[in-house]
Amino acid sequence: MCNLPVTGEGSLNLAVSEVVGTIILVGVVMVGMALVGILLLSNPTPSNVPVSHFIISNASNTVYIYHKGGDPLYTGQYQILVDGGDQTGNFTIMSPGTQPWGIGETLSNTTPNMPKHIVIVFNQSGRGGTVLAVADLIGAVTIPPLGGTITTTTTTAPPSAGGTYYLYNQAQSTGHLMAKTQPSGTGTSDDTDINFFTSTFGGGEVLNSGTTDLYLKLYVTGFSSRTFRLYLYYVDTGGTSHSLGSYTGSISPQSKTLMHYQISSTGHTFAAGERLQFEFTCSSSRVSLYWDGSDNTSRIVTP
Repeated sequence: MCNLPVTGEGSLNLAVSEVVGTIILVGVVMVGMALVGILLLSNPTPSNVPVSHFIISNASNTVYIYHKGGDPLYTGQYQILVDGGDQTGNFTIMSPGTQPWGIGETLSNTTPNMPKHIVIVFNQSGRGGTVLAVADLIGAVTIPPLGGTITTTTTTAPPSAGGTYYLYNQAQSTGHLMAKTQPSGTGTSDDTDINFFTSTFGGGEVLNSGTTDLYLKLYVTGFSSRTFRLYLYYVDTGGTSHSLGSYTGSISPQSKTLMHYQISSTGHTFAAGERLQFEFTCSSSRVSLYWDGSDNTSRIVTP
């Protein structure tokens, strides 16, 4: 039996089928290459996410972000969101820090309202952002590097008893007080021993150890110098005074002058109901201490 070659219409159909198959195959390959190209171009190489360590805290309306370690962050690389709003431009590096924001440097920003929620975001071009740190401001919050174990400290910074206290006469049964506000009226004292007290503290207020500055407006008559003593105490709830520091000096006759003295004072944490007390004593009634009134500048400034 002989196999004869196919000729005519059948051979033509076979040739056409091979050509069409080749064209389809080439088309599939080209479409596949185009899809691969689109995927590569639409997904740029991911940016390297920095690994940094922050301590985020606040004092009233002021937010502090301390860079404790890891990679530095450059301007434009990060955003700082305060209660959902972008506040990056309002944060500045505290002196002597410089850009980039690196280890040992602190950013600060005073916000209009008490801040509650802080988020630090690393900006990735074409890929959105990566959250580097999140903090709810209930004290000092420590944020470890990515991949580390998250730990937080919820110790709230204690209120401070340090500040400026003006001397004035309250003209009530409690006698003389020190206060941060200055009422109207006038006051002088020729007493050789006079005491001033703050209102009671609520408890937990901290008076730091250091130098207490005393600015006292004094007037001295006569012809000789007079010895005086200054005492700083805290008064417990039982009314007992406990020394925090003292100063002894002398003053020559002079017209009404604001004098500056300093006491090296120890620190104290006030319990609820305790007070701060200042005592002025002098060996002679010829020394007058002025307080209160429109020209009042007699005050103590505690650390």
